Order: sequence, then structure tokens, then C-alpha cells
Amino acid sequence: MPGGPVLSGSTNVTLLLSSTANDQLSQFEIDLNSVALTSKSGKTVNLFTTSQSPEFIQVNGSAEPLLTVSVPQDVYTSATA
Repeated sequence: MPGGPVLSGSTNVTLLLSSTANDQLSQFEIDLNSVALTSKSGKTVNLFTTSQSPEFIQVNGSAEPLLTVSVPQDVYTSATA
């Protein structure tokens, strides 16, 4: 097909937290106000816009889901936090 396949519908995207602590930090606090994906055509999709306060230290050496959202199928080339 010229131009590649036509994407339609939505797909679930899970945002994961992960960390590798080295015992020099006993606590690390961060507030994420939003995370957005930008497609190669310039369209932006917000994964969330309400403040999240994830805990990274407890996830040491593994991964833990922060949230799962449905997004339109597209080719996403960047993420902004």
C-alpha cells in the first residue's frame, strides 16, 4: 500500500514506572502534572492531565503500572511530561 496501512480505532496504552535504586536515595518525590504523546503528524493525545505522585523507590528493579488509557491508533514519535 502506498503510504503504509491506514490506522483506525483505539488501543490501550499502559504507562509503567520503573527504577533501579542504588541505596543512595531513601526517598524521591515527583509530581507529574500531565503526560502527552505526539504523533508524527503533530496531533497530541493527553494520557492524563491531573497531578500524579508516583512512588519510584518501592518499584526498585521492577515495573509497576501507573495507569492504562485508550488512545487513537497512530504512529507516536514523542512523549512530553
